[in-house]
Amino acid sequence: MFVLSALVYPLVLAVLCGGAGLAVDRAAGGVLPGALIPVAGLAGLVVVAELATHVPGVAPATPYILAGVVVVGVGLGWSRVRAAVMGWRAHGWALALPVVAFVVACAPVLFAGRPTFSAYMVLTDSALHMMGADYLIRHGQSYAHLDLVNSYGQYINNYYNSNYPTGADALLGGTAFLVHVPVIWAFQPFNAFVLAIASGPAWLIARQIGLTGAWAATAALVATVPALVYAYELIGSIKEITALPLILALGVLATHLRWLRGRPRGAIPFALVVAAGISALGVAFGLWTGVAVAVLAGVVIADRSLARRPGRLLALLGVGAVVLVVCAWPTWQHVSGSVAIAQAVVSTPNRGNLVSPLRLTQVFGTWLTGNYEFPPSGTALAITDVLVGVTALAAGLVVLCDLAVSGPKRLDTT
Repeated sequence: MFVLSALVYPLVLAVLCGGAGLAVDRAAGGVLPGALIPVAGLAGLVVVAELATHVPGVAPATPYILAGVVVVGVGLGWSRVRAAVMGWRAHGWALALPVVAFVVACAPVLFAGRPTFSAYMVLTDSALHMMGADYLIRHGQSYAHLDLVNSYGQYINNYYNSNYPTGADALLGGTAFLVHVPVIWAFQPFNAFVLAIASGPAWLIARQIGLTGAWAATAALVATVPALVYAYELIGSIKEITALPLILALGVLATHLRWLRGRPRGAIPFALVVAAGISALGVAFGLWTGVAVAVLAGVVIADRSLARRPGRLLALLGVGAVVLVVCAWPTWQHVSGSVAIAQAVVSTPNRGNLVSPLRLTQVFGTWLTGNYEFPPSGTALAITDVLVGVTALAAGLVVLCDLAVSGPKRLDTT
């Protein structure tokens, strides 16, 4: 069971996200950079799982629907798969990054040598998500038959029957059932894998600002598993961890202009990522969407070739709007409830399980001592401060020297 849950299951997730990502890329006309394919696949799978479990009679078939999407994607994108396999040496850093990030994120399970999950005594929300993932695949979003006398029925009813975001839980349940891994043992590897593939868009962003090779890999790894994010992964904050690669993907798509200059279907990945974020996190994901749209608006205004073609922009907007409405339909259907949940979270004094606002030091690095709720102290703080200072100084010097010698580099879209 340990091998199946901690090793085989993540490999299956990689195949699922890769295949679904190829389907998304093909639908969009081949506009996605290779490192963004797994996150695009994650977005597609979240949407499919959410829509499938929205119909109670279809929910038990969710695992097989996910597998079908992947088979279609691999078939459509086989030429790209073959090219990637033949030229893997040229993408060594980008391929190694998710593996390293996964080992870091899943270390407590991997080094335990047995099926387990982490930090239950810190935050017990993981139990809710495990129940939800299992329930959604078996019954879908149908709650009329719940026994409200027992605590199980009350939890499911109070959360999932009250417009609680279900996208991440539905995908967890669907993929775990596909591999025949109990949800309780799939939970931590799932979170670790989702966090690990965030290194793909982080890598692309590092490349866009001029970093290359080991420097780009270091920047992407630090951005993927900083202390606070790592802590949230350990306590099983599945919604927030699933949203992270989607947020970084929006950052890439807001500055990677190939899809803006292509056909209207090029808007599919951006709209799909937004729909997946809304399915996983609720309408609160609209904040990140607004930031990305603001950046895109600035890009369009600054690029005269785009601004002079309003018809193309309107077509892109139309395709994106249709995809967003259809793919996030379960949330739109009960949008008032989702808004109410977001407002309730905003109005609470809870700082996200923190005892105080973040210090700057907590943004950087991963340390394995102390409690994430408190600022690092003692040796951990001293080592982190030194590493942050040295890394920031060295990275800055490398970027300046690189720009001075060769000028700004454009993103390698291959």
